[in-house]
Amino acid sequence: MIGYIPHSGGWNRAGVMALRIRLMRVGKRHHPSYRVVVKEARSPRQGKYLEWVGTYSPRSDPEAAELNEDRIAYWLSVGARPSETVARLLRKYTSLSVPDDGRAKVHSMQSAEEQAAQTQAPDEVTSAEAVTPETTQDSPNEEEAQ
Repeated sequence: MIGYIPHSGGWNRAGVMALRIRLMRVGKRHHPSYRVVVKEARSPRQGKYLEWVGTYSPRSDPEAAELNEDRIAYWLSVGARPSETVARLLRKYTSLSVPDDGRAKVHSMQSAEEQAAQTQAPDEVTSAEAVTPETTQDSPNEEEAQ
């Protein structure tokens, strides 16, 4: 898929920009409110955006979010990835299914590696433990019997 999205400022290696659905802070000092916008992944938080798809007000009582589900569903289908916070908002306030895409923080990757090691290691350990104790137990029993 090769394409150009106007007013974006660039292309990625495959010729298609990496898009993110993320929050853009607006509002006064100490009274934040956010716009949920679609923008290029490398653009700054306050930079240009392609489309404004919702708002989020964390300080209102209760916390409020207005999200345009149709447009968000479109951008997700095109390949835009939500930030972690936007993914949490989508799960909480919409009926859209937001997959965990596996992008990872350092600790998430380490836990995945540890989990893979744990799933492989117990099989090896149990077979080693099954052989080792028997040999150790057989040897003293045989020596006592002889």
